[in-house]
Amino acid sequence: MALCCLTTSTTSSIHDVGSLFHDDDGLNSADRTTINRDLRSNKPRSLETQSLDDPIEFAYLIIHYHKTGHELSNSLVYQLKQQQLSNNSNIHLRKTNAPKSRWSINESSKCTDFALKPGTITVLASVELYCDVDVLADSLMHNPAEGEARRKVGVKIIHLVRNPFSLMVSNYHYHAQFPTPETWVHTKNPCLPERPVGLNNDITTLLTPNLQSNNIMSIQDFDNISSNCKSLYQTQPGLEGATFYHHLNSLKPRVGIRLSTADMIFEVARMANVMIQLRRLESLIQQQANVHHSTRLPIRVATFSMDDFIAEPGASMFYVLDFAFGSAVSQREKEEGARSYEEHYIKMRTSSEHVTSGKRLDTEELMLNLREDEVFGHPLSRVENLLNEILAEQ
Repeated sequence: MALCCLTTSTTSSIHDVGSLFHDDDGLNSADRTTINRDLRSNKPRSLETQSLDDPIEFAYLIIHYHKTGHELSNSLVYQLKQQQLSNNSNIHLRKTNAPKSRWSINESSKCTDFALKPGTITVLASVELYCDVDVLADSLMHNPAEGEARRKVGVKIIHLVRNPFSLMVSNYHYHAQFPTPETWVHTKNPCLPERPVGLNNDITTLLTPNLQSNNIMSIQDFDNISSNCKSLYQTQPGLEGATFYHHLNSLKPRVGIRLSTADMIFEVARMANVMIQLRRLESLIQQQANVHHSTRLPIRVATFSMDDFIAEPGASMFYVLDFAFGSAVSQREKEEGARSYEEHYIKMRTSSEHVTSGKRLDTEELMLNLREDEVFGHPLSRVENLLNEILAEQ
């Protein structure tokens, strides 16, 4: 099925997605997990779930991007591994060594290759999802531990995203700080195209069909951003041979952030593409559940905004733990995990170079500059609208 015509059709799966709902799999019935997100309240409320599935029979996948939670993903893994079941037994989840998604893309399907064993946590940065959603569902549910007689009842995906405007400002502040945490800003040309995905797949060619059909970004948007970047980089008096890092520290912030945003645009476009694909995946799974009169969803997705983790770290962690474990872990255990993370975050945000939020006074001004920018404003606003829609749907 061509990407331009991708739908949530349930009739063309390589391995019939409907087989995920057979009644002879020995599973307990589970209500659909829905997230009751009220992160402005200091009273975390439980997710609406009756799931009694054993967490060790799920595979857990955490997806994040640059400046959407590298440090957070490590904290999530720690908290998921720390939890105990309501009967006081340990869950014993294991973190797996995930391949770099860009190099593990399946050249046939154009999606990252997954090997998600039950009882494991896999963290993937900047995942590549350009395949049909039925193929994606089949890949996620494949059980590489089947020969070990370990049952896999489903996959829970924790998708860490961020408002594109706050992401871009954080990205600018992070790379412009002294000393810079990233050495590549001394050598990289921010206006050059990204390296190919997989063997030789152009990232713009992969991204455009999905983004254009959903009115997020077009080829013209990418071209405009590239042209704008080239008009700024090594063209200003005194900066003709300067590095990217020198530009970030020499140009006025409202100009420097345009360079760093051009450099980061493919990461935000990739995030938007994954949001679209996971939304289609959820629709496919829900359709099949309806067909089979099942309340159990073998693939479940929860999207969490980094902005919410910054504003309400404890409440946000509680929602993650509730999504991951439901009633298998007690309310008290989840609340203790949430409190532990909040204390850790409060300490980390003052000492870690990865945390830039709240450390600069020009954040709101730079976000406004980007919103009003004739090149970046519209595409970033469309990504923002998509993100807000998905969070509202949850």
